[in-house]
Amino acid sequence: MKKSINKTSTWVLFLLIIVSCQSNPPEHHKFFNKMIGEWQMKDKPVIEKWTQKDGNYSSEVIVTSGGDEMITEEIRIIENENGVFYEAHVADQNQGGAVLFKLISLEEDKIIFENKTHDFPQRITYNLIDKDELVATIEGIIDGQSKLIDFKYFRNPEINE
Repeated sequence: MKKSINKTSTWVLFLLIIVSCQSNPPEHHKFFNKMIGEWQMKDKPVIEKWTQKDGNYSSEVIVTSGGDEMITEEIRIIENENGVFYEAHVADQNQGGAVLFKLISLEEDKIIFENKTHDFPQRITYNLIDKDELVATIEGIIDGQSKLIDFKYFRNPEINE
């Protein structure tokens, strides 16, 4: 009987150790898990396609025209010792280099990244209105004037089923 109790205690202890070592995913992972899929811009031939591979999130912004597709922007979410960053690589901008925007605010359905030194935008916001509607906003200062542009997207039901 004593051996049975010791074996049971050992297994319970082992399971507790395993469970305690498993960590919950960071909050921004929970947000981007909801973003995975294909988002069609309202009234424009633009798709923002979010994917996740090995815990890394990325997106391509694709413009469609006459059956052709052109990737105009590539996005990656990067995590390092300095924080969480939105890395944007836009075709024909920034001398071919990527621009980093640091995560400054995260709510359950809203995430904000900022780079005050970038020309425009200085801030990028994603706001999940619901599971099938998204508003991406870019904002900043151009020629001393504040500018804000909203991009309204809807989840593409044909792709995301």
